[in-house]
Amino acid sequence: MARSLKKNKHISGGGERGCIVVKLLLISTICCKIEYKMKELIVLANKASADKAITVRVDSATKTKAEKILNDIGINMTAYISSSLKALVRERRIPFAMVTDDYFTDRIILAKLSEAEKEASDPNTKWLTQDEVFGPIRKRFGYEV
Repeated sequence: MARSLKKNKHISGGGERGCIVVKLLLISTICCKIEYKMKELIVLANKASADKAITVRVDSATKTKAEKILNDIGINMTAYISSSLKALVRERRIPFAMVTDDYFTDRIILAKLSEAEKEASDPNTKWLTQDEVFGPIRKRFGYEV
């Protein structure tokens, strides 16, 4: 990715590479925010004084899948359950939507990149300028230029 960024000095000029680079930058930004939030959860879990144990029964397939996902994220089952319980107590509600979100799995990311490549090669694709793409993001986070 670093080599393709160096080749694309002018992202807003359009073209296949520009579109893909902009989408990769957006994906990268989202992933960084998720990683930051996960690190916050780990810190919260580590600060907890674990004076009570909880035993949970779950089928082995679910446990294996959950451990794989948590391992990919970079936390263990104890940290996840501990931080989830703390959020439940703090917010007095289940602190997450109870849906499946495969947006950041490798399979989905590769499919999105493939879709972006097809879109980039389509002559009818409308290209956005840097200001059209990043303007709302800058405005939302207070980085007006």
